[in-house]
Amino acid sequence: MADLLVVRGTKYSISKIALSNYLNWLVFAVTAFLCVIMVYQLFLGTLSYLLGYETHVYFGKVDSFPQANKFWSSNRVMIMYALPPFLLLIFSAFFFALILFSPGEVNRWKWFAYWIAVFATLLGTSLMCLAPVPALSMPMSTFQGFAVVVSWFQLGIIWPVVLISISCTINIVLGYICSPVLIKLSPSSVIVKKDRRGKEIIMHAFLYPVILVAFVAFILSYPRSVTFFIIFFLQVFFWLPGLYSINPKTLTRRGSRGTPGKPTSNYLLFTMVIIAIVVIRIFFS
Repeated sequence: MADLLVVRGTKYSISKIALSNYLNWLVFAVTAFLCVIMVYQLFLGTLSYLLGYETHVYFGKVDSFPQANKFWSSNRVMIMYALPPFLLLIFSAFFFALILFSPGEVNRWKWFAYWIAVFATLLGTSLMCLAPVPALSMPMSTFQGFAVVVSWFQLGIIWPVVLISISCTINIVLGYICSPVLIKLSPSSVIVKKDRRGKEIIMHAFLYPVILVAFVAFILSYPRSVTFFIIFFLQVFFWLPGLYSINPKTLTRRGSRGTPGKPTSNYLLFTMVIIAIVVIRIFFS
């Protein structure tokens, strides 16, 4: 058929529409990641500025000066470092619910919303996992989120353990919640072997995009915030039990759920992503 590409003999069958949709899927993943990180950093930067601090916004970290304790209070610490992670998780839950229960055909806005929810969750839980940082004397790029809260209130080891446990539980649960979302949204017949095993869908529709995003993150965060993003992407492993619980028969029967139409490449979005990466690297790294 004219619209079918065969790769490595007969091992993979890829329609041109599916390949185009898959490339857009990857671009949306990178775009959503950049939006989540930069909107969050700019939100923190705005809070810091409004509170009267000298503010420096970096990709993965916001520094507020002066940092001496006499310029801070318990309310300011809670507003700056405890409240935002919870807002991220609430925001993520709202988007997952919107995708799961919204009627109508799958479209690229839902793809974008899906990746926004994924990366908002990972960012929120990562900021919770930083709670033990003061005791571990880790790099300053990780002294944010609940690490600052634990240090300010001089909490014992129990609270960091509780926060890490909550973070892991959230990621595990959302891995299971994400399974039907992934079935609903993943580009149909992306790049799958003829036996169409479930793990192929997980690799191509989730893990490969996340690996691409991780590569972009490390380029933009080097050398200032690499440690933070290592912690960020380690959270993905807690999603895997839920994701791999997808029933392969369900995946085989799910049919075409991608946006129908002619093969398209979102050149404008791709160009904007490249420009955004360059701008962030120059001004925020």
